[in-house]
Parts: sequence; C-alpha cells; structure tokens
Amino acid sequence: MVIAHSDPGVPNWLDSEGRMYGSVFWRFFLPEGEIETPQATVVQWSDL
Repeated sequence: MVIAHSDPGVPNWLDSEGRMYGSVFWRFFLPEGEIETPQATVVQWSDL
C-alpha cells in the first residue's frame, strides 16, 4: 500500500490530501493463526 500526496502511478494507493501526519488502522476479520504486525517505511518518490 502506498500513501502519497499525489498519484504515484501504482495500484491501490491512498491520497494523503496534503496532510503531513496521520494514522492508519488495520482490521483483520476472522484471522487464522498469528498475524504479523504491519510495518511502515518512508521511501523516496523515485523508489516507488
């Protein structure tokens, strides 16, 4: 998943609407077994 201020040209991206900070809430419905903790990484635009 990519969260960006403008379309990075990748599928399933979310628009930050220019906000510099925010929260993402993950919900898992009826998981089977252990769930890995989601990880976030800030990358350069050119690395997408």
